[in-house]
Amino acid sequence: MKKKNLAAEPRAYWTPPMEEYLVDILLAEAKEGKSARVVFGKGTGQAAAGKINEKFTPVVTITTKHIRNKVVNLKSKYATHLALTTAEGFSWDGEAITAPEEVWDVYVVTHPGAAIFYDNPWRLYGKLRELFEHIHHRAARPAIPPAPVEPTPAPSPSPPPPPPPPPPAATITKHEPTNDPPPNPFPTPTTSPPDPASKGELAIRALQAAYAHLDDWNMVVAFTLMEDAAKASVFLAMNSGPVRDKWLALQIVHEKFCAELKGAAAGVVGG
Repeated sequence: MKKKNLAAEPRAYWTPPMEEYLVDILLAEAKEGKSARVVFGKGTGQAAAGKINEKFTPVVTITTKHIRNKVVNLKSKYATHLALTTAEGFSWDGEAITAPEEVWDVYVVTHPGAAIFYDNPWRLYGKLRELFEHIHHRAARPAIPPAPVEPTPAPSPSPPPPPPPPPPAATITKHEPTNDPPPNPFPTPTTSPPDPASKGELAIRALQAAYAHLDDWNMVVAFTLMEDAAKASVFLAMNSGPVRDKWLALQIVHEKFCAELKGAAAGVVGG
């Protein structure tokens, strides 16, 4: 019986130029209007591995598996960075995340992965943001309407039905007096159930008041989230602060990318 080779694949050593070159390859695919299934698919991963090996000649040859693992790592870092840009007390000046020292100290206790961005600009954030926005725009594009169907000609009109028979002659029925109470001339008005859309409207107003610093696209995605009555209720129930900021940031990332990435599970390079 032939034994399987259980030797682990050697670990790749990624330099910042190699990471940026990989992101450039994925961004070029997205700019051509390709779906997440293609951008993060096996074919793109194989092509990217070949280009990186040819350009950089790394010590360890880059494989499709290395590409997949690196994309997973970049997605995780992007989600953490995105959450920081919307967290209370933090701001992004286009290059680096800034916040007072005491705000950083409190935040990294519950978000230790964010410590890598302390006083450390991440040059790939802008390109990754552009990459995921291209994918989101494509996913949000309306479907092509079906071709119009030729109307079926109406059948020829049938003769009109005969007139109904005349109603029977009215009869006068004598009603015996009863002891039933007379009808209430002022019935109790019934209250209609609350408008289910009111939760979403309240959530959107709260969004605009508390998150006016969000850019247009992130605000649009947040509005879309609040169309879900359950998510709108959760958002309204949470107190303002880091927990709600983190929840909203993760919901925005999920809304943007996860819907279309579900179909890429088998053979996804960025799974």
